[in-house]
Formats: sequence, C-alpha cells, structure tokens
Amino acid sequence: MDYQKVILINQQDQVLGEMDKLRAHQGNGALHRAFTILVFNSQGQVLLQKRAASKFLWPLIWETSCSSHQQLNEDDTIAAQKRLRLEMGIECQLDYLTNFYYHAPWPQANGAEHEICYIFVGHYDGLIKPNELEVADYQWLGAEELQEKIKNQPQDYAPWLVEALDIYKLTATE
Repeated sequence: MDYQKVILINQQDQVLGEMDKLRAHQGNGALHRAFTILVFNSQGQVLLQKRAASKFLWPLIWETSCSSHQQLNEDDTIAAQKRLRLEMGIECQLDYLTNFYYHAPWPQANGAEHEICYIFVGHYDGLIKPNELEVADYQWLGAEELQEKIKNQPQDYAPWLVEALDIYKLTATE
C-alpha cells in the first residue's frame, strides 16, 4: 500500500490518531479518513479507473477517477491533487463537495473499507497518463451508460464509486 498511515477518526470525523494503512483495512477495518475524486470532461463524462491487480482491496475493479487517504496535518485538497497527479498524471482544480460514511467488507482479502470519505470534483479535457503501478485501465463514461453498467454488473464497481456518484447526482439537481 502506498502510504504507511491513515488518520483514525470517530463517527464525528474527529481525529483519534494514526494507524498503519494495511492494518486499518484488515478484518472489519478501522474507521479512518479518505477521499475520492470525480473528474468530468466537457462532454459531461466521468473519468473512471480500474484499480491495479496489486491492490489489497478491490483489485481490477472500476472506481472513481482517483481515491486515497490524506495524511495527518495534510490539507485535504492538496492531498487529493497530489494523488490525482500520481495515479492519473493529470492536474486540475478540485472542489470539495461533501463527505459520506461507508463500511464495505471485501471477503476475498479478509478486509474492509471503513471510512468517512471526502468527495472532490474536477474538470479536465487533456491527456491521461496513468501510473501502471496504481491503475490497470481507465475510461470516460456518460452518466446513463455508467448507471446501466453498474446495474448489470455491480460486482465490477467499487462501493465508494456508487455512493459518490449518487451524492454528486443529488447535489447537481438541487
């Protein structure tokens, strides 16, 4: 796993300390802070990445444009921008949308995501240069096509992708 530590938090998103990243994702997972990014192009399509085969949880599963964990005392937006650059080779302005709680077990590795996840949204139309150590593939998909794919093959999509998209759709219609 890329970073050594995650930020442990309580249900109110108050910092309790740090924990080794791998340990925080084992078993039922320890509640920690994370972020996910939705990047859209000028056609309104969202950029998805397929996680690398080497990932401990959800390998070769489609997820948001990028996801990771901010570090203790690190600015959330800067952490998200840095990770987007590392994983997808792109830079764009990211705006914080909101956060959400979720807990999703991954029995194949006896692990789980247990997070309060911050959602960032960006717009980008340039070249994508994915890091092959992090990303197996990527694609741009429109909302209707993506919804249909998730409906027909839910096992191919990360739970935080589904949650983040639902929240984004709700805020876009308000």
